Amino acid sequence: MKTNFKTIILLLLPLIFLISCASEGDDVVPVCSEGSQGFSIGNDGIESNFNNDEMHVDLITGGSEGDYYHIYSTVAPFIDFYSYAVNDGDTSTFSEIWNTTDGSFFMYNGVAYYTDNTAVESLTITTETGGNSVDDNIKFSFSGTAVSDDEDTEETAEINGEACLTLDSVTEIPASCSGVAIAYSVNGGPTTYIESLVTAEIFNASYYSVGKKVYDIWTDSGVGFYFHSSASHTGDVSSFVADWQNNEGATLVIPGLNLASGTFTFTTVQEASAVGDLVTIEFEGTFGSNTIDGVICTVIDVLD
Repeated sequence: MKTNFKTIILLLLPLIFLISCASEGDDVVPVCSEGSQGFSIGNDGIESNFNNDEMHVDLITGGSEGDYYHIYSTVAPFIDFYSYAVNDGDTSTFSEIWNTTDGSFFMYNGVAYYTDNTAVESLTITTETGGNSVDDNIKFSFSGTAVSDDEDTEETAEINGEACLTLDSVTEIPASCSGVAIAYSVNGGPTTYIESLVTAEIFNASYYSVGKKVYDIWTDSGVGFYFHSSASHTGDVSSFVADWQNNEGATLVIPGLNLASGTFTFTTVQEASAVGDLVTIEFEGTFGSNTIDGVICTVIDVLD
């Protein structure tokens, strides 16, 4: 079956529009003009502005693989974007396995967009203007091609665009956490995840009936790691609690391991309260004939 390129472009709209609300009519400010925040794509005359208050742009420094941008929306549609292309003239490709010094990653409402996915043959980001201080203006340009899935006739369409953003915060990962954000051992066998592969979120005390802020810390990389804890203040010690929304405690899920039947101790060594804060949690326990111990040492990415 022949793929219509209009359909391909529609599939790419989540990537094309790094926006949270669009402006229409005569008051639209040209994309990337002085003082504007916006995005444009291709030769179709599509120009849009987004509300900068609904986007967060953070520069993370001190990571084991180098500095990178983390850009995400605070309202739906939820956008999650990472890029190690942080300096003027840096380029990188969008990849599913992106955590290298030249990689970028884009996810829209839980769906990742990268080369060889959703009809994307190639997609490259160039940092026209980088930034390293709060309120710096940064500018990205995009270019690539989309291809049809027709076995008989291969057609291509070019993708071009640009985005202008303002840097909201600069977060430095301390040396104690520069190598890993999550590290644990099962029966002495280690598993680690670097900071750029881990997302850490705080839900405020009014979100759940337990009456305390809740950490939601996870990664889909590797086998995955999913942690929830309402024992969230410095010095809090808890056991494994399945209903952490209503009862103070923590839940840890590692696919392939039956942890719910075990005995655990979770200790919040250092609490966090805002985006950019560092949270440190230690844990240890047994499940069946197995032992596990580890540490979470990561920067908060999202505050709800």
